[in-house]
Amino acid sequence: MGWAAMRVSCAGPGELGSPCIRAERRANFQQNPGNWVPESVHAEATTSVRVRGGVSEQILYRNTQTGETMWRHRITDANGRLWDDHPRGSYKPRVGEVD
Repeated sequence: MGWAAMRVSCAGPGELGSPCIRAERRANFQQNPGNWVPESVHAEATTSVRVRGGVSEQILYRNTQTGETMWRHRITDANGRLWDDHPRGSYKPRVGEVD
């Protein structure tokens, strides 16, 4: 479950959803994947022309030890090849969804 390394400045106290908190959760997710279980998945067709016919998934994971949650965004093309995989601080509503 590798995500590309992101440069994050954690000089001050972190707030929920801040880059520092996301970086800590991402590191915990990578080091302890067994502690994180998928809780829900939202999948839809991609909107990108580059990945036409692909699938965009937003997956909510919950840490069984701490109760923390984290969103993961994955994009695959029509052949199932992974194009993008990155953490998100929160769910990103799609057109027509209630916030």
